[in-house]
Amino acid sequence: MNRKFEKERHNYLKYAEKINTIVQSLKEDPWHQGTLMKASSFKGIRYERITRDLRLLFSICEECDDYRDEYTIYCQSCPEDIKNKVYLHTILTHKRLDRIKDK
Repeated sequence: MNRKFEKERHNYLKYAEKINTIVQSLKEDPWHQGTLMKASSFKGIRYERITRDLRLLFSICEECDDYRDEYTIYCQSCPEDIKNKVYLHTILTHKRLDRIKDK
């Protein structure tokens, strides 16, 4: 996890149980979670629905590396200690995600 994700997670404490459930399922089997984003600058990034209005952005480091030629702020080179694991990026509202996901 990164600082941005932790900050966003703190902003949505009333959904903590739902977020924790999603994070746990990502730890168990990330390959069957989330929807891949189609925006060219977000290839390799997936999002999972938390509530009707909130989405959790994450990437599977191995998959992200396969999709990307260059890295953006959301798809950074994964630190060595989390290679081939899940990297939790941030939590966005559905409206903010819609603005970027199909660009």
